[in-house]
Amino acid sequence: MKRPLLFLLTTLLISNAAKAQSNFEGSFKMIISGEKLKHPAEIMYYIKDQKICSVINNPDKGGQMRMIIDPATSDILMLMDMNGKKMGMKSKMKDIAEMAEQSGMKTDVKITETNETKTIDGHPCKKIIAETEDSTIDMWVAQDMDLNLWKILASMRSAKGPMGGARSPAGDFAKYSAFLKGPSLESIITHKKTGDKTTMQIKDIQKGNIDAAMFDTAGYQMMDMPEIGKKE
Repeated sequence: MKRPLLFLLTTLLISNAAKAQSNFEGSFKMIISGEKLKHPAEIMYYIKDQKICSVINNPDKGGQMRMIIDPATSDILMLMDMNGKKMGMKSKMKDIAEMAEQSGMKTDVKITETNETKTIDGHPCKKIIAETEDSTIDMWVAQDMDLNLWKILASMRSAKGPMGGARSPAGDFAKYSAFLKGPSLESIITHKKTGDKTTMQIKDIQKGNIDAAMFDTAGYQMMDMPEIGKKE
């Protein structure tokens, strides 16, 4: 379960990069590199009708993992296609938050705005620092783009459970939106204890119509997350 959880948290980190325009439709690529990664990883993101779909291809194993977040229902779908064998897991945002809490992961975030700037791919960016108990994240936030996802995720704040309410991560999305004007085109995560660094970059941002099939679960054998590992 570690990989799906990391997959989700990566998606949420991308969403943390910005304040929010819910009418964006399009796609972008995220490239993840780090000292402990043998090769850079690529994740494609697709946004349509406020839904977010992230896709990882694994050609070595002939498979694909797709994650769909629907803020309107707080549903999270993890879809796995391994050589034509299609299975899916459905959960709620609060369930993933509970998993993160049980694993010892801290979700409280402190945001600091700086005056540092630099240009990335022609876009003026401002440095924002996000700090948790375990990590420091230096985010270079674009100041001239409307790819913003905060409102999409912040809409989950009304849900009950760990992800709901003003003290929740979803509530923080709205709280910190004044600092974040656009997407973080480059995020550098530094683990406080080990000093290990991971870099996440957003590339190839494209506006345009996204096929609704990207969010379709037809052909997948679906089960609820609580059923995973459930004893008979």
